[in-house]
Amino acid sequence: MNTTLIDARAAASRLGVSRATLYAYVSRGRLSARPHPTDPRARLYLAEEVEALSRGRHLRHRPQEVAGATLNWGMPAIETTISAIEDGSFFYRGADAVALAETEDLEGIAALLWQADTLHDAEFDPQAVPGWIETAARLKSASGLERAMALMPLAAAREPIGQTRTSLGVQAGWLVSALTHAVAPDRKVGLSIHERLAKSWKSQEGADLLRRALVLIADHEMNASTFAARVTASTGARLSACLIAGMTALSGPLHGGATARVAALMREAETLGAAQAVHQRLLRGDPLPGFGHRLYPHGDPRATALLPHIHDKLLAEVNETAERDAGLLPTVDVALVGVERALDLPAGSAFDIFLLGRSVGWLAHAIEQRLTGSLIRPRSRYVGP
Repeated sequence: MNTTLIDARAAASRLGVSRATLYAYVSRGRLSARPHPTDPRARLYLAEEVEALSRGRHLRHRPQEVAGATLNWGMPAIETTISAIEDGSFFYRGADAVALAETEDLEGIAALLWQADTLHDAEFDPQAVPGWIETAARLKSASGLERAMALMPLAAAREPIGQTRTSLGVQAGWLVSALTHAVAPDRKVGLSIHERLAKSWKSQEGADLLRRALVLIADHEMNASTFAARVTASTGARLSACLIAGMTALSGPLHGGATARVAALMREAETLGAAQAVHQRLLRGDPLPGFGHRLYPHGDPRATALLPHIHDKLLAEVNETAERDAGLLPTVDVALVGVERALDLPAGSAFDIFLLGRSVGWLAHAIEQRLTGSLIRPRSRYVGP
């Protein structure tokens, strides 16, 4: 998310309204104002919120553009029974996801989202996939995503075939097992996914925190990677292709790259101190990565659920500074980097947690879309010469 802050004059100008109208928007809850880091009498506004409000006002007078706007944080365009974001909370098949994270593991969430009796864990055997062992050995020092992108196409050649919900669940379980092996190859049969990660990353004491994180990241409505997986499924493609489509979309810097940007901010904080690192970015007008979520103006519930379990003084100071001086609250990307830091996991583990957890949601949407039998094919609106 773009967290650039602008002053009242710039905000009113972008909206084409007076300052009095701007302040009225704030009082009605249509726009949020944040304290200025150096001027207690001034307020700052999130540029993306201002632009979104401006687009909304514009679209009321241009109904022909409403359909196109649905693809940019707009009105819901796809029906699903898998997950929902409402009133600052999010739900898996009607159950509060934060409450589920207290007791469930990723296997249980997969069973819920796939509507399977269990996570059909047909244990993936790398020995049975030609080229897997050799490729994994060459990529031993690569990132989890790099290993997954290289290894999962090999697994696709041995993917079980499925057409019914039950057989698709078996297929999905096998793929998650393969992906887990790609990300954390030193796993032991019989362990749950969070236990496998803890063992692979030599952090057994962090297993429960990893469990919570995986559950909370499992799905989040129609984000870019989920949409990519769902569109792929709508063509009738196999679940392995849908999984690879989701991974490919997640690899982009504007989606999965968020955790890397938060990690960079934390490195700055280690050198400059939390307040200085945050203030320098704000004064330059740079985005503050991992802070402010468009769907959660009052705070990302995933971060709220994870952060109390993360003991990292510097991270807490960064969060406090961002809230106090910019009115910005941490998202789940900050929390995942906090998990990585608190458990002293390998660099990039925050992304790997996201990748593994979200694979369950991608497959849930792929299964749901496959069972509809319909093709996702939006129209374009020509605006060229």
